[in-house]
Amino acid sequence: MNRVTSGLSILAEAMLIVLLACFVAASPRAESVKPAVAKSPPPAVKGTDTDGSRAYPQSTSGAACREAQFTVSRLQADVARLTEWHDAIDSLFKGTLSSDVSLENLFITDLRGVADPRTNARALGEPDGWPKTVSCDALLAGYQATHDDLIWLRQQIYRQQQRVWTQMPEDFREELRQIWASRQRLVKQFEQVSGQLEKQNDKPSQTVLAALRTIHGRLQRVRLSMLGVVPDLNQGVTVEKSRAFFELWSLAIKAKPAGMLASESELAALPAELQSGIRDYMVLARLDAIELRSVLNLVRAILWKSPDGVFRATAREAAGGRWNLLIIETQAVRHRLDRLLSEVGQDYQQDASAEASYTRIAVTALKTLLGLAAIVLLARIARALATPALRLHAHLSDRVRGNRIATQLSRVGAGLPTLLPWLAGWFGLDLLGWFFYRYEFVFLVPAIPLARLYIVYGVGTLLGEWLVLRIAQQAGSYLNAEQSALLETRAHQAAAVVMLPWLLGDLVNIAIGSSQLLDVCVQARELAAFVAIGILLRTREQDLVKALQSVLPPHIDPWVERVLRGQLFWLTGPLAVLPLLAVFGVAFVNRAMLDVDWYRKLYARGFRLRAQTSKAAESTESEADELRLSDYNRWFEPDSLAEGPLIDTGLGAAIIDSMSPWLADKSEENTLVLTGERGIGKSSMLLQLGKELEKNYPGIRVLQLEVPAKTTSPEAVRSLIGELLGTDLGEGPAALVKADAERQPSIVILDNAHGFFLRRVGGLDGWQTLLGLTNARLANIFWLIVINNQSLAYLGNVFRRDYQFSRILRARPWTQNEIRSLIMSRHKRSRFRIRYDDVLLASRGPEAGNVRNAEQRYFSLLWDACRGNPLLALRLWISSLRADGGTVVVGLPAQPSTTALESLPDDFHFVYAALVIHENMTAEELVSVTAMGDGVIRAALKTAQDTGFVQRTAGGRYRLEPIWYPSVRSLLGRKNMLHE
Repeated sequence: MNRVTSGLSILAEAMLIVLLACFVAASPRAESVKPAVAKSPPPAVKGTDTDGSRAYPQSTSGAACREAQFTVSRLQADVARLTEWHDAIDSLFKGTLSSDVSLENLFITDLRGVADPRTNARALGEPDGWPKTVSCDALLAGYQATHDDLIWLRQQIYRQQQRVWTQMPEDFREELRQIWASRQRLVKQFEQVSGQLEKQNDKPSQTVLAALRTIHGRLQRVRLSMLGVVPDLNQGVTVEKSRAFFELWSLAIKAKPAGMLASESELAALPAELQSGIRDYMVLARLDAIELRSVLNLVRAILWKSPDGVFRATAREAAGGRWNLLIIETQAVRHRLDRLLSEVGQDYQQDASAEASYTRIAVTALKTLLGLAAIVLLARIARALATPALRLHAHLSDRVRGNRIATQLSRVGAGLPTLLPWLAGWFGLDLLGWFFYRYEFVFLVPAIPLARLYIVYGVGTLLGEWLVLRIAQQAGSYLNAEQSALLETRAHQAAAVVMLPWLLGDLVNIAIGSSQLLDVCVQARELAAFVAIGILLRTREQDLVKALQSVLPPHIDPWVERVLRGQLFWLTGPLAVLPLLAVFGVAFVNRAMLDVDWYRKLYARGFRLRAQTSKAAESTESEADELRLSDYNRWFEPDSLAEGPLIDTGLGAAIIDSMSPWLADKSEENTLVLTGERGIGKSSMLLQLGKELEKNYPGIRVLQLEVPAKTTSPEAVRSLIGELLGTDLGEGPAALVKADAERQPSIVILDNAHGFFLRRVGGLDGWQTLLGLTNARLANIFWLIVINNQSLAYLGNVFRRDYQFSRILRARPWTQNEIRSLIMSRHKRSRFRIRYDDVLLASRGPEAGNVRNAEQRYFSLLWDACRGNPLLALRLWISSLRADGGTVVVGLPAQPSTTALESLPDDFHFVYAALVIHENMTAEELVSVTAMGDGVIRAALKTAQDTGFVQRTAGGRYRLEPIWYPSVRSLLGRKNMLHE
């Protein structure tokens, strides 16, 4: 119970204070965790009594002063408790703390993790819970001084807690618990043995006592130095701190408690009971040294991994060089092994009874058997995963057949079922290793690297066989049965070379973690892998030479043969694998991603850049070859798109699907706009669409009309459509409505509807007339309007798109396979043979002369250049051909340069923008649309014809050359001259 101020003059007042103090002691606030140590007085402060409580005036009569006195008593109780706590922490750093104090009492924290700061604040006596002043003038000064003492004590304790415990890593706190438990056992045993030796009072006893004190003092100095040095490192690593820690770590590593003990003859002169106690103490001292080394080594491993490298450089310097540092780290590995083997001995020291010892031995044996059973079970499970994985992969491959990307992904994962057992075993061993270390399966912790070594051996063998087979494939050679058997033997031998360095590295990593010794083991592992590759490839030397030559320029072939022969092979052979691995990786990505559109474009452009640096075969066409090529080209004229065979891109099905509600008489919506860029295949698809509609819907007429160029007056529009429908449209839409009931259901297809307008004042009357007709409520007419995408974009900015048409269908660009089918189907009808230029054929390696790969390269280039436009693809195909007798030789598709176009005046660009929007125009129409002079228009058209990107038709209309269309559109789009 808290002490109160003695010598009060009034007995009743003293009794009241005593009763109030008892009440406070029984309240929950007075219940606090307090170190179980002898009470030491707080620091001497002016105005305090010798017992640590502050002296107050004796005259404190009155109710206000009695209440203030009660508050002062409570405050003094908290100050006394915090003083004892502060002194206990100080004694910890001085090494005088009693052996019966636990970490729970010292740090007020849950040993399983970091404490809640608010819990600490309450346990430390949160100052905010106290009033700032009291209502008694006689006690005010003393109260405020005591309150200041409380705040100071709380800050000091909280600072030490943060420094030593809360801010430290969890691994360090866990090791600190072990050190504390070891320290407690050691101190109790030392106090017992030293007390007995002091009573003997003879020379052998004093000699042994001096040795024990030396051992105990050295361990205590290491422990106290650790508590001072390690928390400082958490605030930042410097050269001075690193040197101090390294000296402490090396001192702990070199410490040998057993070597400091007195001679065996002097120990034999002591009583048998005392000898047993001394030996027990030496066992505990050895265990304590091991625990200290363990926590210091943990901190050393963390410092070694720091990216700044301060500790690494300081450690090498302080050790006197790398070699001396390796010696010390080797000793640390041996001490770590001692710790693993000392766990059973430690348990024995905790309870030395025979029955308890036998029980712990039985428990350890049972844990070991269970751990071995877990390893065996893991091996069986991992081995059993191979068959289900193969079945699952086969099932998924069947399910995704037809999906290009999913099929490629299934091919990428084809090797996973083979590797899955090894991967499962590896990750399973990592989990078991953590479990064994966490729950102290002592003898099984070193078994994890041994089990992992088997996985390294198996995976190394598989990788070695794969590497040799892949190099042989790159070299164009294939292994027979005898060579395959020899390869398997060599792969096992190469994998065995790596095993010893790998095992040593694993053991060092488990023992001391990141260190100079581990770096050496990693380097030894890399060197062993280097030698293993040399052993593996030595018998396939010629294959390695050919494989490397296939990926390097031909002019260095003699150098390749020179450096990969003789004794140099052991050095150059493994190095030659590096560029081959890069080539294998690129080939793997290429095969996996070639069905992805964006990768095809990237691949095509990369190949074009490479091809531009090489020289294609010179063209030596004769006049007869030119005639043959002209005969061949007729199969690829734009008009041939309307002829067979037609390529189904799904556009016709999409149009019929949009019409189906009207065809089924379930919707009054009777308009559909089909749009797309020029040459996308709209017109050629319409012929096939009409045949299909007439076949599947015999009761419906299909009326198709190609709008003549620039039919822009209302009269011309009504006359044109009226003639198609057989109805006089002089009255406009009303005439359509009157005759609708008697009309046979009809689908009206208006192709090239951009001919209904001109981009000038009064030029939109024809389009507005068309809108009036299509907006009429008709039950027996369905309008299909086909228009250029640039024209529709312009009209959409003039009129609201929703106002014009509610449904718009956009023709998508063709895929690479569709472009290839279009060209190859027409090529077969020509009866010409095909050959690819050398620039497309690989001249070396396993793909040398591979026509299929050359064809894939070409159509990737073609598809990227035409951007999915079939008309442009046909023109680019023709531009990349030359004739050689009855054979067409395919080179790189030609793409025009836009350098000359970009240098032209903006006025010329406005003229070309009008051509893009209207698709085709006369010179007079260009004058009216652009509001430019006739001279400017004619100069722009002449320049374009001379450059080659504008052609003049027989009817005097100008239009862009298809092969130039993407370049011109891209330029005008960057200048914001187009509407899409």
